[in-house]
Amino acid sequence: GVFIAECKFWEGKKILEEAVSQVLDYLTWRQSHGVIILFSRNQGFTSVLEAVKSAISTLPMYVKGAEQTNTARFKAVHHLKEDEKRLIEIHYLVYNLCSTKG
Repeated sequence: GVFIAECKFWEGKKILEEAVSQVLDYLTWRQSHGVIILFSRNQGFTSVLEAVKSAISTLPMYVKGAEQTNTARFKAVHHLKEDEKRLIEIHYLVYNLCSTKG
């Protein structure tokens, strides 16, 4: 199989939209999963996780889900751009890179 993933630094919903769009562009009808890895440099990681979860259900090609599968992981079902009936499970992995150590 082919592993399709996109990495981004979290800067808000627009970054998430770009990442989902890119993953869905990379996937073909034969693939059924994609991964988005988000790195956050922001303080207040809990707020970042809440914002990511909230944004998922508003993304283009979103079908259902936004299920939190772990403290900082989510999954949702989207559809391919060219085929609304071809469902794709996207996993969102969010990592905290914020450091208060000087």
